[in-house]
Formats: sequence, C-alpha cells, structure tokens
Amino acid sequence: MVVTDTLQAYNNNDGIFAAPISGMYVFFWTTAVKQYERTELLVDGVPYGYALADVANDGDTDYGSASQIVVLKSVL
Repeated sequence: MVVTDTLQAYNNNDGIFAAPISGMYVFFWTTAVKQYERTELLVDGVPYGYALADVANDGDTDYGSASQIVVLKSVL
C-alpha cells in the first residue's frame, strides 16, 4: 500500500517508482511475515536497501517484522 505519493510517480502494477523531478526521495517500508522474507529497494537493478524479517519458530502463532528507511537523491 502506498500512503504518500504526491507526484503520482509509483506504478502499482509493476512496483516501479520513476522520479519525475530532481530532488530527495524518502522510501520507508515495513514487512510483516510468518516466515523468513527479504525485501529490497533497487535503483536501476542495484540494491540500495533491504529488510530481513524472520520469526522465532515457524508456525501459526509467530510473526516477525522488519522496517527500513532509504533516502535517495535524484538528479535528472
């Protein structure tokens, strides 16, 4: 779910954000899981940030979460 996209630059269909103007961009995400998961923020295919989430024991009652903040400067 995208909460703030004031420039409408994020494509929900493919998950790609295309910076429309030069500036600073802040990306924040949280992942909630019931098993190990890794999420990444890629810039032109290069990893710039990732979050790893895991649970103590796989099962119906254990949940894990991870959050990440990445600040990028775009120069067009």
